[in-house]
Amino acid sequence: MTLAKVLENRIKLIEKDTPIYFSQIEQQKLGVTFMYYISIFFLIFGIIIALLSSVQISIFSERWIKSGLFYLCTLMFLLRIYGYGKYMTLKKHKAYLKQVLNHVKDYETLLPNSINSDLEKEITSKSIYLIHILIGALAVLGGVCFLYNLEFWAHFDLIIFLVWSIYGLLCFHKIQKIKQISSTFKNQLKYSAKKY
Repeated sequence: MTLAKVLENRIKLIEKDTPIYFSQIEQQKLGVTFMYYISIFFLIFGIIIALLSSVQISIFSERWIKSGLFYLCTLMFLLRIYGYGKYMTLKKHKAYLKQVLNHVKDYETLLPNSINSDLEKEITSKSIYLIHILIGALAVLGGVCFLYNLEFWAHFDLIIFLVWSIYGLLCFHKIQKIKQISSTFKNQLKYSAKKY
């Protein structure tokens, strides 16, 4: 396979990953980077509040029992973190690929035909979507507990602290994994180019 074909396939793979996490209007008005960092802020804010409440610091515990508003506000941003992070990482990698493609000579490459499979596997990973479903189910359960003033709501803060912490770590791990795959590809590309 030629190097140009490898690069084209990789660009198509990135373009196929449609960003369903935000609308074009949102992207143009606020900017993906801004929304990404706001989402991270709300994730950390939610984790801290849930932690302080779960260790029974009176001010936070009382507020938690009386209102789940911060939980709902934070959740709105929380589910977008991975989408924003992945979009920004892939956009940067795509720009690099297009730049290389514009200057590359079309020769047979030493890169293996399966070079893009690592990126495809990471992009199509279902683990984030599964935890999104879990968080959504917890939101419904939390809403029912709060509305009907069930006793379980008083202990829901600990569950949120644990689940959101795991979710945050998983999101950042996945984004780092995509960055690592992109970086490895760049290094392999440079090594392959030196052979010619």
